[in-house]
Amino acid sequence: MSKNRGLDTEKKKMPAAPVRNGTEPEAAQFPLASQFHDKGLPPVLPGSASLRQAALQRMQQQHGNQYVQRQLGQQPHMRANNGGAPVAQRIVPVVAAELGIAVFSAGAPIVLSGNFSCSAATINYIHENTPPDADWTRVTTTLRANVWNPRPFMGGNMSMYFRLSYEYNGHDLRDVSIVGLQDQSEHLTSSTFAINFTGMAHSPSSDPTAAIRYQISGTWDPVGTGIDSFWGYLQVKADGSMLFTIESEHGWVWTRADAFGDITTTPVETEEVPPEPEPPPPPEPVMHLTDVTFAPGSDVIEAGAEQALVSWYLGLPQSARRQIEDGTLQITIEGHASTTQPGPANRLLSRQRAQRVVEILQDIAGSDARFRVYSRGEYVAGTPDDVEDENERVVLVSVETIEEADASGGGSSDGATGG
Repeated sequence: MSKNRGLDTEKKKMPAAPVRNGTEPEAAQFPLASQFHDKGLPPVLPGSASLRQAALQRMQQQHGNQYVQRQLGQQPHMRANNGGAPVAQRIVPVVAAELGIAVFSAGAPIVLSGNFSCSAATINYIHENTPPDADWTRVTTTLRANVWNPRPFMGGNMSMYFRLSYEYNGHDLRDVSIVGLQDQSEHLTSSTFAINFTGMAHSPSSDPTAAIRYQISGTWDPVGTGIDSFWGYLQVKADGSMLFTIESEHGWVWTRADAFGDITTTPVETEEVPPEPEPPPPPEPVMHLTDVTFAPGSDVIEAGAEQALVSWYLGLPQSARRQIEDGTLQITIEGHASTTQPGPANRLLSRQRAQRVVEILQDIAGSDARFRVYSRGEYVAGTPDDVEDENERVVLVSVETIEEADASGGGSSDGATGG
């Protein structure tokens, strides 16, 4: 009992927190951390402040975050108005349903072992529809946990340091990590300080501004004076704000959520999204033409003209010939005549000439081949009446195929043009 009373006496003499200049420090607020508190906020009354906020949000919706920041004269690395520690740039969130649901993920914990042990996983909390060209900012800062060693003659104030880094874009958080800094922290020879950061989503997945929280648990064993269990949390929000707080059973471990080191903010270079390959040009229709010339008043196809007609057909693209022979692609035949006979006679003559061409192509392409036949006679002739012109004594043959823009097109108009 006397031993316990002696320990109680020492605990009463022990300060609850380190004293600076003979006075206990005021409770410091982490920059931009006031939004995490449900109490103690001054009431928001309608007025110039709320109107200004509404105007900023409208401006951001129309022009984006960077435009708003330029208009306000903000820079990525800003200091508090009182010249204190730097603060992370705050991005006003825009409620955007198109962001979709935020997806939380955590990697395997990174464990730091030894008398100062630390365990924490890297966290991501990103909306499923975040655009690939979103503007990200990387934040790096050093946080401190205050530790009190109650051992007589050897105790006193101590500090354990942590490196917090993360990237944010106003809506999402990625690569959030917290690691213990053994080289900057108090060197422990026999005492042990163990802390665990358990990451979890803090904001609802439907919230356009993601927030995560590391739940903190740990023990401080200064050897011979008892073990102090501590708890708390580290909270990070996608607008760039954060809050770090710890308290303990005996009051030997605490933090005031201050930023104990410089905050470094740097824009993250977004990887350029490779441009989508241009779609191939749409298939283009290609007209394959030839003609067969006849002697005046005749429907007889001479041997040379027939050979030219067959060569034209065999020179068509293979896919076109296959469709013709299957009956799915039609050949157009147009019979013409000069103006030296009466109109009805020339019409009948042009029909006979067209029929001779059909017979040859039918024999070559097969019985399933289909033809559209016109017997135009002299009615579309380009000469006056009673003019004999070999350019009018023809049958025009054409077929239209759909081919790629860079296709060669197969056969050309290599038919005979002489009489």
